[in-house]
Amino acid sequence: MNENIQPAEKRKYLKDKVDSVKRRNDMRKEKPKPIEGKINFSSGSIDEKNLIYEMTNDIKKAMGGGNPNRTTNKDMLFEVMTFYIKNNITQLHEDQHMAEENNIPFLDCSFTSCNEETSTQKLFVTAETSIENLIKRVINHGKVCKSQLHLNSTDIKGHVGVCKLKCEEKHELLWSSSPYMGDKYLCNLRMSHGFYVSGMLPNQYSRFCQASNIGTIGETTMNSIFQKYAPVVSQLVKESYETALLEEIASYEELQEGIDIVTDARHYFTKKNSMYTDKICLGARTHKVLRVETISKVDCTRPFKDRHFRTDFQESSVHCYSSDGKKIWRFHKGDALGTRSICCDSHGNAFVACQDFNRVILISKDGTSSKVILETNKPKAICYDSVKSVLYVCSLKRR
Repeated sequence: MNENIQPAEKRKYLKDKVDSVKRRNDMRKEKPKPIEGKINFSSGSIDEKNLIYEMTNDIKKAMGGGNPNRTTNKDMLFEVMTFYIKNNITQLHEDQHMAEENNIPFLDCSFTSCNEETSTQKLFVTAETSIENLIKRVINHGKVCKSQLHLNSTDIKGHVGVCKLKCEEKHELLWSSSPYMGDKYLCNLRMSHGFYVSGMLPNQYSRFCQASNIGTIGETTMNSIFQKYAPVVSQLVKESYETALLEEIASYEELQEGIDIVTDARHYFTKKNSMYTDKICLGARTHKVLRVETISKVDCTRPFKDRHFRTDFQESSVHCYSSDGKKIWRFHKGDALGTRSICCDSHGNAFVACQDFNRVILISKDGTSSKVILETNKPKAICYDSVKSVLYVCSLKRR
């Protein structure tokens, strides 16, 4: 050892400098150290291993806006696993549904409140299959896009809502609240069926829909549905009449004097303030409907000896019945349009005022032939004076 070399002197620091260094060291000790985690995997070849690295780098590059160094391996793994679990695992463990703050199981609440502004929002009718379709389409959208869908607009077609959903990436999803039955919405068909069988009047249906704001089926659509609906219902009504009559007959041990029926006892009377009145005939024992006749206030009935005559303004027809209610004949020809008032002469021939055809016709007592006896503007009421053999005619304008 060279004796001329002296040991180095200890470095001397100022007191304040020593304190700052000590403080810095203490802060480093208190700072939490990152917890390291490793995932080991085995590959069948070098190419497979390199492919996994390339895929990892591509994901980090996409997350980092083109720079893979901006994304850590931890962030990349967390994002990939979260995406997979959300789109492929439908039931998670209970501890995965624990709330962070209250530490209670996750429960979705269906309660949604509304304010004065949202209380007037659009309402529509939907079906279960349409809701299932919406859920599937939202899930499929989530597999290719991380942006959430929001309701962009709602178009009401009858009672059906056609909703347009849109996300921030400008993906659009068009959803109808009702499936199709043929070329019609099922919900509209069901609602129209409810309207027909409920006995509601068209103005009552319109007011109900407008007040509840659930949409309204247009008159054109309603008429097109009615054209297909009416023949089927008419056939079912006839079958129901026949079945009810057979059941009523079968309820009697002996059928010598016919069956008993129950009506409202207003056979030849209709309320003057009612445009239409339903005459219902029930079986006395089964209480099932044997017949329903709709009579308008413009229809006219006239008794003559043992017969009763009735006009039907809707059918433009004339009916003749016996005193026990059996139909004798029905007159329905082109020259009897808009049949209103009716009266009879002393021989049983019927005078009929045909308002829509601007004439008065005479129908033979057997209902087989007719002839025009007077042409006048809108004949509404007629009366025959059998003593003077004079026919009085009153037009719609009371002339």
